[in-house]
Amino acid sequence: MQVIGNNLTESFAYTTLTPDQVSGKALALDIGIRSNLLSYTVYARERQLIRIVATELVQSLAENETQFTQWVRNDEWLGMKYEQVNIVWNDARFSLVPADYARPQHAATLARHLFQTDSFEMLRYSDAGKDQLLFPVNEKVYYAIRGRFPDAHHEHIACRILNWYMDPSIDQEFLVVNQGDYLQVLYREGEKLQFCQSFPSSTPGEGAYFVLNTMEKLAIHREKASIRTLGLSEESALFQSLDTYIRSVKGWNIPLPEALKQAYSYHPLLVSKL
Repeated sequence: MQVIGNNLTESFAYTTLTPDQVSGKALALDIGIRSNLLSYTVYARERQLIRIVATELVQSLAENETQFTQWVRNDEWLGMKYEQVNIVWNDARFSLVPADYARPQHAATLARHLFQTDSFEMLRYSDAGKDQLLFPVNEKVYYAIRGRFPDAHHEHIACRILNWYMDPSIDQEFLVVNQGDYLQVLYREGEKLQFCQSFPSSTPGEGAYFVLNTMEKLAIHREKASIRTLGLSEESALFQSLDTYIRSVKGWNIPLPEALKQAYSYHPLLVSKL
């Protein structure tokens, strides 16, 4: 690990080219925002991987939003120009609501009801087909991002899961995504997303309980069910626990170079489509 600031520790970095070597290339940037982790991926056309970095925070962004500014200032790559910038918010708090209820005039009421948000938080949304996926973000962090990347596209990581990993042509699809300290569970029947929620998960047993409890509430028989996981190795304790109770558990077989396997554990959705 490399200490790069008072509250920043670079946990992982992988680079295929130097800044000089990418001069003149059309580059895109994905930035992952979590309360305790900042990460980014730089890629060229056709998603050719250039660089991927994960940086752990000593304090959460909610406690000290200036860490984002410090992170950008200390990293040469984040000072470069990009044709496209995507900000991927990775927060356990989100909710799927009909589009009519996601209008600006309802935002404050929805935020208080769904998230018990404080005054420093604001509501954002990502398009999720006929619905909107709502999620709160720290207002100071959001405007710090806007200051550096004013034209960036903002989305919640759950929408990446929907767009990249769920197939509406499949009759029933149940997906479990490991996000480190919490799990995301999504269930779709045909084109209709039936369930989309996150659960805290500090132990494999706790994670398995939430998955099995969700299946029971959705009337999915685990003796007949087939689920897929993302961000879990088949050797992990949680995968093994799910495999004990559910008829068919399959992981995404994503071929990654050995050097990228650690990065996948930090942010699988920023790595796995490269």
